[in-house]
Amino acid sequence: TEYEGHALSLLKECELQGFDGVVCVGGDGFANEVAHALLLRAQKNAGVETDYLLTLVRAQLPLGVIPAGSTNVLAHSLHGVPHVVTATLHIIMGHIQPVDVCTFSTMGKLLRFGFSAMFGFGGRTLALAEKCRWMSPNQRRDFAIIKALAKLKPEDCEISFLPFKSTQDLQERRAQRSPESDYSEQWQMIQGQFLNVSIMAIPCLCSVAPRGLAPNTRLNNGSMALIIVRNTSRPEFIKHL
Repeated sequence: TEYEGHALSLLKECELQGFDGVVCVGGDGFANEVAHALLLRAQKNAGVETDYLLTLVRAQLPLGVIPAGSTNVLAHSLHGVPHVVTATLHIIMGHIQPVDVCTFSTMGKLLRFGFSAMFGFGGRTLALAEKCRWMSPNQRRDFAIIKALAKLKPEDCEISFLPFKSTQDLQERRAQRSPESDYSEQWQMIQGQFLNVSIMAIPCLCSVAPRGLAPNTRLNNGSMALIIVRNTSRPEFIKHL
């Protein structure tokens, strides 16, 4: 690809019938863009309205991810290691691994499909690192973390979520799901000032967190991790990190 969004524009128009799959060689940003494009194309082909989505249509082609970025969280979570040869062998042998995704929307308008998102400290760290791509990956990461810590501040948020009870509970929800489904009695809400809010549909393994940023999350159990850090002192937040 030649620019951000190039993969999305290509996959919107490309005839996919003659292909067995799509392989991307790159980092997490590129892999997320390709996954978003494939899912968006699948909804369009199925005539599904992307706003107010309740159930996604699966992408018609599998996505292979060969890690070639700075963090490679997606490939690391899929294969257990961010290893080019391992990822390539899985693709050659045709191994298929279903993976959960999230939909990110605002005011009922779909923004993106993705595997994780961070708000607050995590979001600012990622934004800072993205602006410093001229640095080496380790330098960029360390610089972004230190600068975000220096300007650490809480965000006033209201967060609503459905707690995950059990696999059986999830299966029952899926069986009963319809546009008229109403889970209003089960939703929980918390409000306050938070230093960081993370949503992760995959474990998010990486070099600084070998067990994952969300170690209790599985690749395809239909749930995601919601990790919230309330306002606290900088030393206490560093302990959390």
